[in-house]
Amino acid sequence: AASQHRLIDYVILAFAKCGTTSMEQVLRHDSQAPPGDTCLSVGAAIKSSYENWDSETPSRANNNIMTGLKCPGGLHLDYAHSWGIVQPQSLMIVGIRHPILSFESWYNMFVQNGWNFNDPYKLIPSCQDYESCGHYGCPDDGVVCTDRLRYHVALAELGKTPLGDNETANMSFHDWEHPKEVPSWYRTVPNKVFLYEVSQMADPDLERRRQFWADLSHAPDFPHELRGQNKDPIKPGKKGLDPEVQKERNSRKIDICHDAYDDLRELLMKYAREVSDWICQYFLESNDVIVSSRDTFCPEIMAKWKVDPCDTRT
Repeated sequence: AASQHRLIDYVILAFAKCGTTSMEQVLRHDSQAPPGDTCLSVGAAIKSSYENWDSETPSRANNNIMTGLKCPGGLHLDYAHSWGIVQPQSLMIVGIRHPILSFESWYNMFVQNGWNFNDPYKLIPSCQDYESCGHYGCPDDGVVCTDRLRYHVALAELGKTPLGDNETANMSFHDWEHPKEVPSWYRTVPNKVFLYEVSQMADPDLERRRQFWADLSHAPDFPHELRGQNKDPIKPGKKGLDPEVQKERNSRKIDICHDAYDDLRELLMKYAREVSDWICQYFLESNDVIVSSRDTFCPEIMAKWKVDPCDTRT
């Protein structure tokens, strides 16, 4: 049964365009949670969760429901450390997606919402100093850049791995005078982490998909199978636009498999290989990290990250 002193059972922390909205929709079948993103201070987030409590929802004392919230990008905002101090027993749910597929989805969603980047290659440059770097680690206080797809650097902040020299050889941290030194503020977050790869949510292997949702049910000590796991994935972005406006926005979206983006994919493939290796060699060695179907997670799911998904796209 869920612990009564745990005010929030789960927090969906990361990463953007990694199924967080679909995950939230499934969990909300059995949860009391504020709608949408709740990237508030921990105290404000807890207050928001309970202010939004539905009086007709079955009593929490009977363990029939969970409480939770969603803050995609939370690992880039130092949110996890604050959360670990206030609610160390909350389960942190973290989704990842192949960087090439994530970048394409991310870019096109922002275009659908009216943004105009002009050129995807302009999103490659890294921050050069503290003053120019935004909350998300992107230059000029931006929210979209390729550096945000270096998931392993953000996950390393949880302190679940030793962070020795071999482990950090392919990492550079946001200390521009000493980019290879692990920042002193990287400290252990006590919370358990449920890590998923977005393809697991709709795994064509039905038995493995059922096991995924069962494992997620049990991770925060929820005594029931999650409902809603057969819902279709949610596709965020503005809908119902004027046809001419929609046509113009479609014209600015990208097919990342086009030859024009070969160099961009080469960089993202470098990140994909680094993330895959780090997760399988280091992150999953922690007893605090939970994955479903552990025996196939690396040899089958993460192994696909070593391959450009455009090679198999039809």
